[in-house]
Amino acid sequence: GQECERHRGYHVNMECAFVEFVNDEDINVSNGEPGNILITDLVNRGMPFIRYKINDKGIFKPENCECGRGLELFGGILGRDGDVLKRLDGGMIPPATFLPYFIAEGPPIGKFQVIQDRIDHILIKITDNPCPDERHFSFYRNTIRELFGEQVRLDIQIVHDIPNEKSGKYRFSKCEVKG
Repeated sequence: GQECERHRGYHVNMECAFVEFVNDEDINVSNGEPGNILITDLVNRGMPFIRYKINDKGIFKPENCECGRGLELFGGILGRDGDVLKRLDGGMIPPATFLPYFIAEGPPIGKFQVIQDRIDHILIKITDNPCPDERHFSFYRNTIRELFGEQVRLDIQIVHDIPNEKSGKYRFSKCEVKG
C-alpha cells in the first residue's frame, strides 16, 4: 500500500494484489479492527503467493479515498513499524516509497538500505557494485529532502554487502526511532 496526499490511510494496489486482514484464527476482521495481513499476488506467475502471511499487522478499512484514485484503503500498519520511517511533522514514509525513487528514477544501483536512527537523521547504505558516484549522492540528497524536508540530515555509506535479516528477508528500510 501507498499513502496519498490526503493521508487517510494506505491505498491497496488492487491491480497487483488481493489483500486480506484476518485474526489469529484466520477469520476476516471487521472494519476498523487490526488484523494479520495476507497477500495474494495477482501478477507473479513464476512464484505465485496465495494468502501469503507477510508478518505485518494492519487496520482493515475498506473505504475509497477522496483523492479519486478508486483504490481501497487500509488504515495503517501496526506490526513491523521498524520499516516505516517518520517525518518531523508526524507523517510516515512507508518502505515501498523508496522503490520507485531509487530503482526506477535514480541512477543504476545495487542493494540499498535506508536507516533512520534519529528523527532528524537518515543513513543510506549503498553497495559498491555498481560503484556509486556523485550522481547517486546528489539524487539521494534531493530525494531525502523531498520526502523528509530540509531539516533532516543525510549520511551515505558505501558497503560491500547488505545482509538479509535472520528471517531471510531483505529490509530496504529500517526505523530505529522509538515512539
